[in-house]
Amino acid sequence: MNPDQIERDYQQALRRIGEAKDTLAASLDLSCLIWDRLPPELFELTWLEELALQQSVESWKGPKGTIPLLPQEFAQLPGLRHGILVR
Repeated sequence: MNPDQIERDYQQALRRIGEAKDTLAASLDLSCLIWDRLPPELFELTWLEELALQQSVESWKGPKGTIPLLPQEFAQLPGLRHGILVR
């Protein structure tokens, strides 16, 4: 896992989250970004209905074919109806 790439992608995620916040977007695509943590700002988007994430293979250490546990903060997104988690 390249730390520089992870940081660049984290900053890109923050930009996308900021745009979604400014426009009150109902969907947010954070796929194609390598992440080892989710920005806390994501959980301020309480109106969000759809979220796409792509878990990088490098950052998930669990057994093949399993899905990582999502943080409890997802409960702060009551409008979320569609979550797409691609590994």
